Amino acid sequence: MSDLEKKVRSAKTLLAYGWFNCTDGELVLADMEKAFGTNLPAFTPNADGSFDPVRAAVRDGQRQVLLHLKAMAAKSHEQSNTPKTKARKD
Repeated sequence: MSDLEKKVRSAKTLLAYGWFNCTDGELVLADMEKAFGTNLPAFTPNADGSFDPVRAAVRDGQRQVLLHLKAMAAKSHEQSNTPKTKARKD
């Protein structure tokens, strides 16, 4: 892949992340946060009060995915400088 092709792909990818700035995209992000408990601490005690490091690592990995999506959506919004909109009905 040439440098130009890499730049074009990167630009297209960044634009695609802009979908998360629309009403539907924000709804999806909120649902993912709720489903995966990404606003909770990574180390939460088990029922017996012990901590499971594997469970904590999984939760931290889930959190990183959401943080990446949000960061890329914000970057896309900054570069496009467009207001948030509703998703198109295609």
